Amino acid sequence: MRVTTDFLAREYLPVIGQFPEKSVQASLLRESTVTRVCVKDPSRLPPNAPVSEKLPEDLQFLGEGLCNLGYDKLTLPPDEIEKIYLAFCSEGVRVPGTTFKLRHSVMSLFTFVETASGHERMLPADWRQTVRSSAWIGKKVAAPDIDLSLYEDVGDGYLRKDQMTLAANSSVFSN
Repeated sequence: MRVTTDFLAREYLPVIGQFPEKSVQASLLRESTVTRVCVKDPSRLPPNAPVSEKLPEDLQFLGEGLCNLGYDKLTLPPDEIEKIYLAFCSEGVRVPGTTFKLRHSVMSLFTFVETASGHERMLPADWRQTVRSSAWIGKKVAAPDIDLSLYEDVGDGYLRKDQMTLAANSSVFSN
């Protein structure tokens, strides 16, 4: 189990750095935000993926399969967005209003929710507006052709109505 634990702790940025072409590195960095958000589950042993989809309450809207964290759509200068990508693929980025960080894993397509140390780069307060998951559509990525009848407006985005108990119990949606 130690090998698996060590593997899950590895950062993705050094893996990207192994590619000599800068365009490939940039592409892998950008593609890292299309991801499956989960937590480590030490009770699951290989060959099963040692992950769980039981996300902390404040981040459950990121669950249920792949999501797009949309960092490219953040309202920040390009150099700040680049720093967020780099932090996300190394030590992780802190989620405002929580004690958690998001860190992209070397395990393809996986991002882990971990306890933040407090030294990570902080996502902007409106970061949820750029996220798209099966349960959530951020307001900055909600296209006019999307049928929002199955969703409820909860501030930074639209939460699928069958997820509304999450919003009622979670501080992440309060302004």
